[in-house]
Amino acid sequence: MKLAELFDDIYTPTARDGAAIREVHVRLQKALAALAAFEDPRFRIEAMKHSRLALQRAEIGLSLEEDKRAVRDAASHV
Repeated sequence: MKLAELFDDIYTPTARDGAAIREVHVRLQKALAALAAFEDPRFRIEAMKHSRLALQRAEIGLSLEEDKRAVRDAASHV
């Protein structure tokens, strides 16, 4: 299995199904930030890609601006 497929299998459903849940997205962004810090640049590339996609889903799914800001802040560390 390719690394990109692994990220897709894990992070896409979580971001999609948790689109309206602030806590899911904040934790997801924190996990992606940790993966982006790995020395292997492939992890950083995939983590950044999934961070961006998850943030887009959160922007659509969340209704409160405060929740969106919290997710944006967490995503800024990826």
